[in-house]
Amino acid sequence: MKARIFFKFVLSFFAVILVATILLDFLIGGQLERTYTDTLRQGLVEKAYLLTDRLGGARDAEAQEFADRAAQQVNARVTLIGRDGAVLADSQAKASAMENHAKRPEFAVALQ
Repeated sequence: MKARIFFKFVLSFFAVILVATILLDFLIGGQLERTYTDTLRQGLVEKAYLLTDRLGGARDAEAQEFADRAAQQVNARVTLIGRDGAVLADSQAKASAMENHAKRPEFAVALQ
């Protein structure tokens, strides 16, 4: 009899813990994800402004050299795009052969 009551108590305890965990994940998980995404986005925006200042008057060769060097450092493709959507430099392709990015949705978002 005591074992049966103890088993019900333990089962109820785990059920309450499970429900509480699911509720917390539902209530807090989305907020944490949004906070992380916003923080990441803000950091990228700040870095983009720093790069804009650094590359403001760069010639084509300087921009290409910067893209190549940055790509090696971060181990990722780096594409530099002007405000008009023209590709200034790219670490994996010839900039002159690439299409204008002005109509891409991510470019429009980046300009905001």
